[in-house]
Formats: sequence, structure tokens, C-alpha cells
Amino acid sequence: MAKRLFWKEKYSNFLFYLLLGLIAIVGFLVFKASLKTTYYPKSYLPQYYQSAVGYYKQHLFASALKELRLILKIDPDYKDAHILLGDIYYENGLYREAIKQYQKAIEIDSMDKAAYLKLAVTYWEIEKYELATRVFESMLKKFDPNDISIINNLASCYSKIGLYSIAFRKYKEILRINPRYAKAHYNIGTIYFTYYEDYKAAIKEWIKTLRLDPSIEEARVYIESARYKLKNKEKEHADKIGK
Repeated sequence: MAKRLFWKEKYSNFLFYLLLGLIAIVGFLVFKASLKTTYYPKSYLPQYYQSAVGYYKQHLFASALKELRLILKIDPDYKDAHILLGDIYYENGLYREAIKQYQKAIEIDSMDKAAYLKLAVTYWEIEKYELATRVFESMLKKFDPNDISIINNLASCYSKIGLYSIAFRKYKEILRINPRYAKAHYNIGTIYFTYYEDYKAAIKEWIKTLRLDPSIEEARVYIESARYKLKNKEKEHADKIGK
């Protein structure tokens, strides 16, 4: 009888300590979970972000990603973290992942011009010119309809998809805003050369380009090419008349 009582008491003590152990484990897990929220308060997010920027500038992308993922775990709507994450993906050729991050940034802040521009440039990089066109058009409506650099990018997209007449009008629009914008003259010359085969007009535009910006060396090369084409064209015309 005494032996039976001894084992019963021992078993009761075992259960008691087991229960205490379980309570301790649960308490520790709850405490650890609470530390995650108190150890990473939102007020620290700018510090984490600056740390990520520092890693990014040093091309330490793995370390930057670690910081950014921590930020987004605490605050999924931290816009700048999405943009920087997109930049890292872009730099590493992960363009579709970059697009998702830029789109998320725009979803959070529909007036972030930088996010729109990065999105459009990424579409350009993967030759999705129609999508890039939509983004540039949206930027002109949302921000400044006279933004020359955006109009120039938009016109370049139209040229890429073969809509040369629309591109031509856009470049002319730039020159109405700023007649001294050398890139517009250069691009108009390119359209005259490739689309209209108007070599005289192309040469005229490229000469204007070089007067405004002598550093655009391609214009010199194309002038010589246009002169050669013009000479051949005039010779062919003369031969036809002679016949």
C-alpha cells in the first residue's frame, strides 16, 4: 500500500513539473513573439532603410535585401523599400520582379513620379514598348504635360513600335516647347532618314543638332551616310531622266 502511494505521489509530481515546463515554454514563445514587435518599432524603419541604401550603393545586394525584407515585414506599405527592392531586382536582371515592386509603390502612392519612370524604363528594357508608352502617357497627364524628357521618351517608344508619324508629332511638340532641344532635332532627323527617306531634311536636322550640342557625335556619322544616300538617289533620278 505504501509503495502504491509512493508511485502515485511520484507520478503526480512528474505531471506537475511537466505542466510547469509546458507553461514555461509557452511563456517563452509568447515573450519571443512580443520581442519582435517591440525590438523592431516602426520608428526605426528609416534607419533600416538608410542601411539598405548603403548596402545597395556598395552592391552588397544580399545585405540590402535582408534589411528591406525586415522593413516590409514590419510595414508592407513602406513605399521607398518597394522602390529600392525594385532597383535591386532591376540591377540583377530580374525585370519582372522589379516591375511588381514599382507597381506596388505606385499602388501605395499614385503620385510618386520616380516609381512611374522606373516602371516605364523597365518595360523599355524588356521591349514592352506599348506598356512603356502607357506609363509615359499617364505621367504626362498626372504631372507635367510639358515635361520634355518624358515626351522624348514617349516619342522614342512610338518609334520602336513603328508609329513614326506619332513619334514625329511628339518630337515637333518638344520643339514648340523648347526649340533648342538638340535630341528632338536628332530624332526628327532619324525619322526623316529611316521612315520618309528625306535625306535633305535629315541632314538639315542633324546640322541643327550639332550646332546645339556638338557632343552628339552620331549626328556627324549620319550626315555622311545621308549625303551618300542623297547622292545615289540624285544619280538614279538623273539616269531615269536620261533614259
